[in-house]
Amino acid sequence: MTKLSRWNSMSGEERRLWLTAWLALPMLTLLLRCFGLRRTQRLLVRLAPDWNTRLPIHRRGAKNAEEAQRLFEKPLRNLCGTLRLCGEERFAEIVVRLINSASRHGLIAANCLPQSLLVWWMLRREGIEAELRIGVRKERQTVEAHAWVELSGRVLNDRADVEQRFQPFDAVILPPEVRLP
Repeated sequence: MTKLSRWNSMSGEERRLWLTAWLALPMLTLLLRCFGLRRTQRLLVRLAPDWNTRLPIHRRGAKNAEEAQRLFEKPLRNLCGTLRLCGEERFAEIVVRLINSASRHGLIAANCLPQSLLVWWMLRREGIEAELRIGVRKERQTVEAHAWVELSGRVLNDRADVEQRFQPFDAVILPPEVRLP
């Protein structure tokens, strides 16, 4: 299948997410190099401030808790038609696939951290409680680090044995502005 036929086979929402990833990966790489992980995460949290209420970014503006709950229960439009029909895990798999593709065809090579940060952000802005994880290992005389995203304890954007290859930090990586439930 050629690149053009793959592009034509994507839905409009898939194309939008792919283009978002294609543009965001170089920007995230630059932000991470200039400002580090914490400050970059804070910026992403400011772009989607409703994470703490578990409401998707496009559901802002509810006047009270009752209206917010009603909007949250209303089916979300996304790649699968509705999140309720698609399921969080299937939606997450699609997002990971699109980000991997955008990374392969991107302007610059994005390593695991910008890719994982983008997966984390795209899922969190849809109200999906994804977790950014970072692990380390000592390989000969060097220390290596790796980032990945988990959803309900399942690794999304790496092999399932990533925790055997890299020792993850005990705590989930979150900026202070994001409260845990």
